[in-house]
Amino acid sequence: MLQAMEDYKDLAPAHNPPYLTAIYMFRELLPHTPLVGVFEPGFHATVPRYAKIYGTPYEWIEKYNVVQYGYHGASHRYVTHKTVEVLGLPPDDHKIVTCHLGGSSSLCAFKNGLSIDTSMGFTPQSGLIQGTRVGDMDPFVLPYIMKRKGITLEQSLKELGSNAGLAGISGVSADMRDINKAIEQGNKRARLARDKFIYDIKRYIGEYLVLMEGLDAVAFTGGIGQKDADLRARVLSSLSFLGFKIDKEKNENHALIVSAGDSKIKALVMETDEEIVVARETVKVIHKSL
Repeated sequence: MLQAMEDYKDLAPAHNPPYLTAIYMFRELLPHTPLVGVFEPGFHATVPRYAKIYGTPYEWIEKYNVVQYGYHGASHRYVTHKTVEVLGLPPDDHKIVTCHLGGSSSLCAFKNGLSIDTSMGFTPQSGLIQGTRVGDMDPFVLPYIMKRKGITLEQSLKELGSNAGLAGISGVSADMRDINKAIEQGNKRARLARDKFIYDIKRYIGEYLVLMEGLDAVAFTGGIGQKDADLRARVLSSLSFLGFKIDKEKNENHALIVSAGDSKIKALVMETDEEIVVARETVKVIHKSL
């Protein structure tokens, strides 16, 4: 695929991103086939502008589009809508936090049918720590490290991109399963990495709870979100002061609903389906063009 894109790159105007090269490639190869682009940030287009912007010079925002875009849009779209359906929540009156947790992780605040905030920003590097991604960080750390280590911006970014996050802190792996095994063997750095990951999830849920002025449900998906019962229990225990109660047996068995029947906030675990979201959006676009 990458080689094919390289062969067709001259069809696209200069300085265009790779996805535009792909579009030109497919248009050349399949001139009569409809092409539909379903982009991850699209789901987060409803985030208010005041939430999207950073405290940068306004020129960066206005001229260079330096704002929050957000990612994992297809996954958050599927999980939020499925949560509303499963719980029978009113389509225009609900407050949900979705947690897509895996090698790549992000959270989304979903209120009354709209994404109102998400943890990833201008790039997927921001938000909570991830497999090898640094997450939220003071930008002035970079020039400090560049000076102390005598490295370039490119070298420092490469270190952040390949040796940060869970892998960088634990020194073991970007895979939570490997980290958990290391914890069982007494590895303190592995424990620190897991604790930091859980802390970040809690921090974002707390932020979104206040922004939405309440919470009906928290939904977990992704490899970690679906399979790590202990992590879910530790995250959700922070909501007990609001009347959340977990069903330990259901949580251990990764049931669809893992909250107790009398819990004031519901918790769900489900497998996401990004492919069906892309297919549905494609059908919508094609039908509109007919």
